[in-house]
Amino acid sequence: MDFIYSRRFDTWFKKWKKNRYNYKRNFIKSSIIWNFIWPLFTIIRGLTSNDKNEIKECLDLLVESGKNYGFIHESYHVDDVNNFTRDWFAWANSFFGLFIEKISIEYPDLIF
Repeated sequence: MDFIYSRRFDTWFKKWKKNRYNYKRNFIKSSIIWNFIWPLFTIIRGLTSNDKNEIKECLDLLVESGKNYGFIHESYHVDDVNNFTRDWFAWANSFFGLFIEKISIEYPDLIF
């Protein structure tokens, strides 16, 4: 990961890391309810991390959010993973496949 990208990414995630249920605010803007977590954000975080513990945390969050349906949702509510938008979101599911591939190559003990 290059230095500039790494610094921007670390800055972006400072607030996220303080509260893993990012977006826990009660306001609506342009029909987007910000009390919803976007799994694609978690997937990108895992894909770009080199920290095994952070990758495991991302994987655990994703598995927990989709365990009742077997798919990655577009978004889900911070307090209830069964309250979600789109039960199947191809973009997120495709990136989740890439994330699993990365894990299987770099940290196979996390999934096998």
